[in-house]
Amino acid sequence: MHQIKGFVYAKIKMTDDTKDSRIIAEVQPRRGSKPQCSGCGKRSAGYDRMPTPRLFEFIAIFNIPVFLQYTMRRVDCPDCGVTVEQVPWAQGKHTCCDVFRHFLATWAKRMSWKETAECFHVKWDTVRRSVQWVVAYGLKNRSLEGIEALGVDEVAIVMSNGQNDPVYAYRFDWDELPTIAGTDMQELMGAAHASEIPFVFGMFDDSFMSKLMFDENNIPGRDVLSKSMSSYWAEFAYSSTPGRGRSGTLPEWRAWSNESAEGDKYIIFDDEKDHGIRMTNKATTLAVLHQRLLSDTRFPDADSHSQMYDCLLKDTRYWNLEEFEALGGSPCENRMFSSLL
Repeated sequence: MHQIKGFVYAKIKMTDDTKDSRIIAEVQPRRGSKPQCSGCGKRSAGYDRMPTPRLFEFIAIFNIPVFLQYTMRRVDCPDCGVTVEQVPWAQGKHTCCDVFRHFLATWAKRMSWKETAECFHVKWDTVRRSVQWVVAYGLKNRSLEGIEALGVDEVAIVMSNGQNDPVYAYRFDWDELPTIAGTDMQELMGAAHASEIPFVFGMFDDSFMSKLMFDENNIPGRDVLSKSMSSYWAEFAYSSTPGRGRSGTLPEWRAWSNESAEGDKYIIFDDEKDHGIRMTNKATTLAVLHQRLLSDTRFPDADSHSQMYDCLLKDTRYWNLEEFEALGGSPCENRMFSSLL
């Protein structure tokens, strides 16, 4: 049984219609519980109830559709006025339970969206919206600090300390992508891995990916940034330092500095609308990552928290057995990163 905090199941029944049989689970609030305002999230006294119950689609059992049935309460909120309550099993006016949307999105990784819709007797658009919702949640709650620390920052620190030659690092942030068929490619792809390569060489072909990434709105900004990046790479090839590019007019790309926390670290390449090309002194070290991991409260459970700790810090001086066991003690798994989305 899917437990819902603050609510109970009053009764569960199956409809008698043999052509359209379904299981209906009637949900009621616990006695004495206050509804949650959908505007501000605060709990307040109830005002009244809606005249008819709503159905929320749940995960089917033996191919029999399952619905939660609930009569929504209205909240007398002192800040927002009278509003319909926010329930924990669905967002806003969605008629699908969150757990069902996550279920559909999970299967959509294994099958096509059309096959997923046909298999679980839902509309194709329901699958699309479920995938979009899960992706949006993952992007909102993701953290790239581990990638930055292990892939760039720690490496740059060691190289800068261990050699006489300067170290130049960069971060590519250009994500001015279009919306295609209702899908925001900026949210879906962002500044994807290796997408800066065509910018460096100024080579934008007619491939499928180029058609997804570029349109008449972002091509002018793309070309401006591409010209600047090519100038930096050409100057580095010519003089062993990117400096201000071959033109000598660009923001100076300075070497990584370990002298102080305020020293220059790396350059950011972005569209002029998003602050353009600029240096930054921000660096994510393993020490910082370690502390943030210990205090992070966004993980859905202890297993996920300890697995992330193990994946990022194993074989480093910051991994500690007592901390690992206190977080949950679950070792790193190859699939754990994808399972968080």
